[in-house]
Amino acid sequence: MRIGFIVPGPRHVQMEFAAVAAWAAAEGFGALDPPAFTPDARRIAADCGLVLGCTATGANLLDAEGPVLQERLARARETVQWAAAEGVAAVRLPHRKAPGLDVPANVRRFADVVGPLVEEAGQLGLDIVVENWPAGGANLAVAPEVWAALLEAIPSPRFGLCMDPSHLVWLGVDEVAATAAFGKRIRYAHAKDTEILAEGRQRYGIYGRQIAERQGGGWWRYRIPGFGAVRWAPFLSALYEAGYDGVLSIEHEDPVFYGSQERFLQGLRIGRRFLQQYVG
Repeated sequence: MRIGFIVPGPRHVQMEFAAVAAWAAAEGFGALDPPAFTPDARRIAADCGLVLGCTATGANLLDAEGPVLQERLARARETVQWAAAEGVAAVRLPHRKAPGLDVPANVRRFADVVGPLVEEAGQLGLDIVVENWPAGGANLAVAPEVWAALLEAIPSPRFGLCMDPSHLVWLGVDEVAATAAFGKRIRYAHAKDTEILAEGRQRYGIYGRQIAERQGGGWWRYRIPGFGAVRWAPFLSALYEAGYDGVLSIEHEDPVFYGSQERFLQGLRIGRRFLQQYVG
């Protein structure tokens, strides 16, 4: 595996992509997840000895129809074509459920719309993935029950999961067992931790804070790897056993390391050092 990270936006880091790549290489990272359509991404990364892991498209394909859907599909295809040309390994799709449809109907719609895109991506040599991010229940690929249905509906090995253990922790799903069960269809992996705030859970319950918004619902928050409850050794062991040999990409959403560019980069640095003990 190579340790990488999702290239942050200007809210956190005011650096051009080339400067981010140079910093990543100097800090010992091996990969980057670039924003789609970053100019010269492949050349810049290669000059720094880095590979490009995964990019994302914001074109949600579930909650649109007619001309809007066709426009979003065209954008998704452009992203796939750009990624293939730049040597990016995977494209991550959003999966916000269509209102008015139950989960089985959303699964069928996803397969109908995304299935052909998966075939196109496979012909270009890259994967299509969905991250197991619940988005407060708005997303489709939330937990193993739905993963199984999606993976059955789109059986292509070019379609699979972007596994992020941090979401499973607060959902109460065993991240190690889930990784072992779905390992062969894990096509990408995020490295993010979750800290459980016991006092918050006692006050707010599993549905989270009701009166004011707060990240994590008031009883959990995302952290840099090593600062939360993810069982990293057995989780990564399950990835290794499944044959995963791709990028382990840090998704930095740790508010402890917000506030300045240097603080944010410090979080990435600490996360890489923690994960390095498991990556040879």
